[in-house]
This record gives sequence, C-alpha cells and structure tokens, in this order.
Amino acid sequence: VSRCFGLFASNTETHRQLLTSSVIASIKILLSSTRDTTCERFGVLTVANLALCESNHSVLLKAALLESLLLLHKSGDVETLRGIAFALHSFSKRNENHCALEDANVIKFLPTLLDGMDQNTAFQACLATKFLCQCDRCRNTF
Repeated sequence: VSRCFGLFASNTETHRQLLTSSVIASIKILLSSTRDTTCERFGVLTVANLALCESNHSVLLKAALLESLLLLHKSGDVETLRGIAFALHSFSKRNENHCALEDANVIKFLPTLLDGMDQNTAFQACLATKFLCQCDRCRNTF
C-alpha cells in the first residue's frame, strides 16, 4: 500500500484523490504506527511528492503530516531521511508555512539532517534552512 501511495503521489494529476481524509489517515498510520522501513520510506516519499505542489501545503500541514514526518527523524534509513529533508525543503519555500514549521520545531530537527553522511539529505536540509532563515521569526530561533 505504501509503495502505491508513493507512486501515485509522483503524478500531480492524482494529488486530488490522495488528499482525501481517508487517504491522509492511512498515510499517517504508515508513518507513525509501523516499524517497517519500507512503509516508512514510501510514506515519507508520498508526503514529499505531495509537498512539491504548493497548493497541497495547507491540507498537508492541517493534517499534521509534518509532525508525523518529524517523528521519523531518527530513522537509520537514508532514503527516509532524504525524503524528510526533501519535504521540509518543499514546505520551507513558502513564507506562509514558516510559522507552522517553527511551531512544529522543524528548526530543532534540521541539524540532525545536516549532520548525516548523505550529501543529498544534507543539501535538502541546507536549502530548508536557507528559506527558513529568510523569515525573521525563524531566523531568531536558529
């Protein structure tokens, strides 16, 4: 199921169907109640792919999917961490999201993504940091 969600989310034409309350609830379950690396990886990929479209941000943030992503920040799986960093980068591009990102303590988790051994994860986390530093409220938190 998680793999299917991840693949469907890679096509922007399917986003409307994936942003229903029942699908979002299923994604949250995949992110929070499993210890299966594959489920976590594809759950994160689903959110990251959905976050590429700015029009999806408000639905994703209201559904507390950001908080579900952050619970996985200690994952040892490189692909999961890369997906989290990619989603944070996508969310941080919009100034309207900065308060929600700060409220979710994203700034606290970014250093752990920057310190990792994977350059792609660090690069995405660096871009998220760059965008968040443009916001006065977030800049003062760093």
